[in-house]
Amino acid sequence: MPESSPKSRIRILVVFLILIAGYAIFLQYYNYNPGFNDATMADMRKVNAAKIVDIAKSEYDVDLDYSPESIKKVDQILGQMHREHLEKPFSEDQIIKRSILWGSYVGEVVRSNVSCEWRATIGLPLQLDDDTYLYPTDWCHQKIVDGGEENHLWTRYLFATTGN
Repeated sequence: MPESSPKSRIRILVVFLILIAGYAIFLQYYNYNPGFNDATMADMRKVNAAKIVDIAKSEYDVDLDYSPESIKKVDQILGQMHREHLEKPFSEDQIIKRSILWGSYVGEVVRSNVSCEWRATIGLPLQLDDDTYLYPTDWCHQKIVDGGEENHLWTRYLFATTGN
């Protein structure tokens, strides 16, 4: 077997290091954590939803009670947040954190009216019994960033709970 040149060994080492760095970034990006499972996801979402009830009251003077009608109130709050974002853009980190928190509340309202469970997978979805996935975090992200129709979340909630 011919001996490899120093240049080829360096190339192999560089490729190997790039692969290791890429894998580390992948694990960090997808929040790899062996203890992070569906049950911990559900617990986290419940805690986040409770935080939103407090935030809605203290920052927006809005009472959220986990009723389907409260989704309309969240729609209004996120519409206001969208206007604030247009005036003074939020950082991507702020948008993601807000989307996860508000999406937790919206998802908990969905969960209380439809048979579904949180899943600890990409997109942090709710899974319905028929293997349909709902993404309330994405719904909230879209409302904060893009605005959209007045009843953006309410429309999605109705579709998720009634199919219409």
